[in-house]
Amino acid sequence: ENLVLLGERRRRLDLPSSSTETVVDLCQVFPEDLGSEPTTLLLTENGLLVKVNNDGHTLWTCNLEQFQVGGAWFNVSYIDPELVCLSKRGAIVTVNVQTGDPELVGVFDQGLEAASWSPDGEVLLMVTSTEEEEEEGDND
Repeated sequence: ENLVLLGERRRRLDLPSSSTETVVDLCQVFPEDLGSEPTTLLLTENGLLVKVNNDGHTLWTCNLEQFQVGGAWFNVSYIDPELVCLSKRGAIVTVNVQTGDPELVGVFDQGLEAASWSPDGEVLLMVTSTEEEEEEGDND
């Protein structure tokens, strides 16, 4: 009842024709320079990160799978001054928002189940999983 749609903007994104990419997350970056346009970033499950402008033109594309972490990307967030991308396989990658250059920050061996940033972008809450180890001698 209390939600009112004030406007709508649709864009078409042409992903590589050989891919069957599924967009799993997006974020919009509003520049501090008010003369510049905001841009939208889309993240696919297979680690394709695409930055597009308001006209829908691709500004750059970054393949996060160059770090060979096995896909399952699920989150992209703008934490000034960079993007942070998270993978269910446990990878944390930062990406320069201007150039699209990625850097692998770390990997949680047991993977990530979920994550959320605090409103001020200072704290990242992560839910990880652990594998239960079989006790020695328990062969039943």
